[in-house]
Amino acid sequence: MTGAPLYLCDLDGTLLRSDATLSEFSRDGLCRVLAAGARVTVASARGAAAMRSLLAGVPLELPVIELNGAFVTDLGSGEHLVANTLAADEACAAMEAIAETGIDPVLTTWDGTHD
Repeated sequence: MTGAPLYLCDLDGTLLRSDATLSEFSRDGLCRVLAAGARVTVASARGAAAMRSLLAGVPLELPVIELNGAFVTDLGSGEHLVANTLAADEACAAMEAIAETGIDPVLTTWDGTHD
């Protein structure tokens, strides 16, 4: 729909409650604005699998932004439409730099086909 508003929401601290669940009120509201023709999607540090579970029953048609922008993903299929990844040497350097701080890094990998 040309000219329809686009709403891009975060999940944690925005759509989700403090217990990391989507309330029925929020779920119903999202469904209503989608039915009215608004374009809605989400951006999150969470991965698509977690978003799919949290947003069950919300008919999002637009891709989602997952893992802080690492991927733009079709939520239904899990297909990454855009991948913003590091080369192996860059990833290794980043992991070493993080490890030197004493923080335990979280690593998400993708082989071009599978997460």
